[in-house]
Amino acid sequence: MGSITGERVERERKYRLTDAEVTAIRARAMDEGRWLRGGEEIDVFYDHNGLRLGEAGARLRVRHRPTRGEYELTLKGPRQPGTDDKVRTEITVPSRADPAAIVEALGFRPAGRVVKQRDVYVLSDVEVTLDRIEGLGWFCEIEAREDEIDLAYVAERLGLRPGSLEQRSYADLV
Repeated sequence: MGSITGERVERERKYRLTDAEVTAIRARAMDEGRWLRGGEEIDVFYDHNGLRLGEAGARLRVRHRPTRGEYELTLKGPRQPGTDDKVRTEITVPSRADPAAIVEALGFRPAGRVVKQRDVYVLSDVEVTLDRIEGLGWFCEIEAREDEIDLAYVAERLGLRPGSLEQRSYADLV
């Protein structure tokens, strides 16, 4: 903890799920991969009057994992257009202390809050995340770090329906 994770390109897809789909996907994830981590995550999104990150499609987020005593400060760039995959640059700095006081001292104000119960699984080079979002229900995110991985194929293999693809972020949905 405490070192910069660095800049990376995030490439993911998100799907809405029914309760029955959650059970089936969890079983497939355990059969074909392994459980990585789970627990509550509280995301607070910030914006600044002078920067208007939200209007530019960017996000500044402080994530808290209470059971692990961890925080992350993340800057997400705007989404790259032209694909069903959500692709954007992301810079994350992990911390044991809450960075919100510094963020707010710089003039940023809370612009949204998302509370979720999250389970993360790894299948080969893909992260499969099952999220229960407070007030919204269940979602599955699939994220690949390698460009050659076809997320549509992974989604099909997991039984995710193309019609349940969700393009909006959790912050936008809440």
